[in-house]
Amino acid sequence: MRLKTRNIGISILVLFLLDLISCNLSFAKNNVPSTYNVLVMQSYHSTLTWSKSIEQGIETYFEHSGQGVNLQIEYMDSKRVWDETYKKVLYDIYKYKYKPNEFNLIISVDNNAFDFLVEYRDKLFGSIPVVFCGVNDFQDSMLNNVGLFTGIVEDISFKETIDAALSLHPETNNIVIYGIDSITYMANKAAIRRIEGDYKDSVKFTYVENANMEMIEKHAHALKNGNLILIISSMKNAAGVILSFEDYCYRTSHAAKVPVYSFWDFHVGHGIVGGKVISGRSQGETAAKMALTILKGADPRMIPVIKTSPNEYYFDLQQLERFHIDVSSLPKGSNVVNKKVGVYEKYYNLIFKVLGVFVFLFILILLLIVDIEGRKRTEIALRASEKKFRSIIESSSDWIWEVDGDGVYTYVSPMVKDILGYEVDEVLGKTVFDFMNDEEAERVFEVFDHIIDKKANMESVESTCIHKKGHEVVLETNGVPILDNEGQLRGYRGVDRDITKRKKAENELKDSEEKFHKIFYTGSAAMIISDFNSGEIIDVNNMFLDSMGYKKEEVIGRTSKALGLFSDYSDREKMRNMMIDNGSVRNFEIKVRTKGNEERLGLFSADFINIQDKKALLSIVTDITELKRSQELMIQSEKMLSVGGLAAGIAHEINNPLAGILQNMQLIRNRLKKEKAANVNIANEFGLNLHALDEYMQRRDIEMMMDLIVDSGKRAAKIVNNILSFSRKSEEDFAYNNIAKLLDESVELASSDYDLKKKYDFKNIKIIRECKDEGCMIPCEFSQIQQVFFNILRNGAEAMKSTKDPKFIIRMYHKNNMFVIEFEDNGPGLEESVAKRVFEPFFTTKAVGEGTGLGLSVSYFIIVEKHGGKLEVESVLGRGAKFIVSLPKNHEKIS
Repeated sequence: MRLKTRNIGISILVLFLLDLISCNLSFAKNNVPSTYNVLVMQSYHSTLTWSKSIEQGIETYFEHSGQGVNLQIEYMDSKRVWDETYKKVLYDIYKYKYKPNEFNLIISVDNNAFDFLVEYRDKLFGSIPVVFCGVNDFQDSMLNNVGLFTGIVEDISFKETIDAALSLHPETNNIVIYGIDSITYMANKAAIRRIEGDYKDSVKFTYVENANMEMIEKHAHALKNGNLILIISSMKNAAGVILSFEDYCYRTSHAAKVPVYSFWDFHVGHGIVGGKVISGRSQGETAAKMALTILKGADPRMIPVIKTSPNEYYFDLQQLERFHIDVSSLPKGSNVVNKKVGVYEKYYNLIFKVLGVFVFLFILILLLIVDIEGRKRTEIALRASEKKFRSIIESSSDWIWEVDGDGVYTYVSPMVKDILGYEVDEVLGKTVFDFMNDEEAERVFEVFDHIIDKKANMESVESTCIHKKGHEVVLETNGVPILDNEGQLRGYRGVDRDITKRKKAENELKDSEEKFHKIFYTGSAAMIISDFNSGEIIDVNNMFLDSMGYKKEEVIGRTSKALGLFSDYSDREKMRNMMIDNGSVRNFEIKVRTKGNEERLGLFSADFINIQDKKALLSIVTDITELKRSQELMIQSEKMLSVGGLAAGIAHEINNPLAGILQNMQLIRNRLKKEKAANVNIANEFGLNLHALDEYMQRRDIEMMMDLIVDSGKRAAKIVNNILSFSRKSEEDFAYNNIAKLLDESVELASSDYDLKKKYDFKNIKIIRECKDEGCMIPCEFSQIQQVFFNILRNGAEAMKSTKDPKFIIRMYHKNNMFVIEFEDNGPGLEESVAKRVFEPFFTTKAVGEGTGLGLSVSYFIIVEKHGGKLEVESVLGRGAKFIVSLPKNHEKIS
C-alpha cells in the first residue's frame, strides 16, 4: 500500500513538473514578439496525417528558430471537393477574409494550394513571396510568368522503392496499384508509367481504378503469391468518405496475403513492409527554413527550387518477419521500426526524463515564483487569443458546435440562427435529433452511432434538419472526437455547413439526367447521339437497335456512312445543311437501310446538344414504313369499294345484252346447220342451197368470226363476273382450313391449268418450301383463298417465262396474331411505280387481250375486305418479286 501511494506521489510530481514546463514554454512563446505574419495554405483537411506532418515540421522549425512568426493556417479541404465552382467559393471567402499584403509570406502545401496561388496569389494577397512544398510532378514551366515562387518538390522515390521490393520478393511478377479519381493518384500513376519500361520483361503493372476500401479488401485478399501492392494515394470507403492514411494502409495489409509497399513515412508501422519514404515533417521543416531565409531579406528569385527530397529507407520489422525477410538483405542504411528492444532501451527516454526531473526539481521550484507572474501575463494573452478565436468563429459562414458524450450541445456559434433560424439559447441543451423529423433522426442516429463506436472523425456526413420556419435545411457535418487523458470519449466538436442549395442543384441535375435516360432508352422512336463534326455515333437507344437489327457494339464509334444507314447519302448532306442553317431539323422524310438490307421510310428530326463540351446531334427517326403502307392500303381499299359500287350498278346493264349476244349467236349457228330439216325446208322455199352457203361461209371465214364473237362474249362475261366479286357476298361459310393443304391444291391447280400450260409449263418451275408450321389451321373461305394463291402463282409463272431456272420460294410462319404466307419468285421484278399500282382494278402490264387487270385486285379484295388480312408486294427491279399474304388466326365469323 505504501509503495502504491509512493508511485502515485511520483506520478503527481512528474505531471506537475511537466505542466510547469508547459507553462514556461507557453510563457516564452507568448513573450516572443510576432515579427512576421505567415499564411500556410493546406490543400487538404486538418485531420489528414500528411497535412499534420508537414504542419508539425513548419511549426517546429519556427519555434526552434527563436524568430517570432505568427502562423495563420487555412485548410482548403480539396480532397472532398475540387472543381472550378469550389475554387471560386474559396476565392470569394479569402477575398472577404484577408486584405492584400496582410501577410509577409505564404507557405503552400501540396499541388492544389500551389495551383490556386499561381492563379489567384496576386489578386488575393498581393505580390508576396510563396514557398511551396509537397508538389508532385513539378516542372519549371509551372513558374513561367509567375514571380517570387520557390520551394521544395515532393520527389517520390518510385524506382528505388520498386527495386527494393523486387529484390526482397524476387518471385513477384505483378504489381497491383489501387486508385481513385484524384489529382494525387493521376500524377503518381503517370510517374510510375514513365518507369514501367524498366520492368517490362519481368513485371506487369495492374491498375485497379475507381476503387473503394471494401472492394480493395476483397480484391487484395484474393491476390496470390507473386503479387505485390503499392499504395500511391488516399482512398475512400463505399460511402465516398475519405479514409485516414493509416486506416487505408492497415486494412489493405490486414486483408492481403501479399506484401504492401508505400512511399510516405506515415504508412510505416501501419502494415506496409516499407520503402524509400518521403517525410512530410522534413518537407515542412525545409519549407520553413527557406521561408525564414526570405523573411530575413533574401531574394526568393535567388533561391533555387529544391528538386530532390532527403528520402530514406524505412522497414517494419513485424512485416519483415511476416514475409520471412532477413534484415541483412535490406538496402544499405535502412531504418527498421518496431524492433524488439530491452527494457533499458525501451524506457531510456523515460528514465532519462525522470532523472532529469529530479536534477532540475530544485531549480524549477525556484522558477515557480517567477512563473506566477508569467501565468498572469499568459492569462491575459489567453483571453486575447480567446477573443480573437471567438471573433473568427462568429465571422465564419459555418455553424461551429460542441457536444458532450450524450450528444447534447454545450456550445454553438451564432451562425446557427442564420442556418436554422434558432437563437443560441434555443439550441443549447438539445441534440441535433431535436431538429429532425423522426425518420431522418433514426437514419442519422445509425450513422453517428457507427462513427461514435469507433471514436472516429465525422467526415462529410449529410443530414436534413427542419428550419424554425418549417422548411428543410441540408447540412454537411465534419467533426472530431474529444477524448480525455484515458482515451474515453467526452464528446465531439465540429462544423455544420449549409449545403441545401448545392444538394438541390445536384438533385435537379440527377432528375434531369434520369428523365433524359428514360426518354432516350425507352422511347418508341429510334434515337441516335452522334458527334456533329466527325459523324461518329456516341450512343443509340433500344428502339434503334431493335428496328435496325444492330448490336450496340456494332454501331458505337462508327459513322452512318460506314454503316450504310442512308439509302441515299445525299439525304444526310441535306440534313446537315439544314442543321447549320436552322439549328434543327423537323420531320424530314428519309429512306434508311437496316443491317439486313431492308429499306424503310422514316421521319427525321434533330437538335444540337452538348456532351463534354463537344457539339453533338440528338437525332430521332420515326419509322413511317407501316404508316405509308397503311395509307396505300387505305387508298387501295377505297378503290376496291368504288369498283364494288360500280359493279352493282352495271351488272344488269352489261349481263342482259351480253346474254342476248351469246344466245342469239348460238341460234344463228343452229339456223345455219344443214342437217336440220326445218333449215332445209325454209331454204328450199327461197331456192337457197345450204351447201353453197356453207362453202361461202367457210371461204369468207364467217365461222371463225362467229367463234371470235363467242370468245369475246365469254371474256366479257368473265370480266363482269370478276367485277361482281367486289360487291356480292360469298355464299360459302368460313371454316378452319389447313393452309398447307390449301397451298398444295393451289400448286396442283396451277400445274394442271390449261390456259397456263399453253404459254408456260408450270412444272418446270422449282418449288422451295420453307414452312415452319405445316399443320396450321386458319379460318377462311377455302375456294377464295385458293383463288388468291392461284392468281399469285399464275402471275409469277407468267413473269418468269424468260427466266433461266425459275423458282418459287414459299414460306409460312407466325407473326403476332397473323399467319403469313410468302410467295417469292426470281423473275425480273417490278418497277417501283408498277409495284404501287399492282392491286388497282384493270391495271395490267400485259398486252391488250392477254389480261383483264382484275386478278390481283380481286385477290386483294378477298384478303383485305373479306378476311381482314393483308396483301403486300415487295420487289426490286431485276431481283424478283415477293407477295406476302397475312391472314388473321381468328375471325369474327367463327366463334
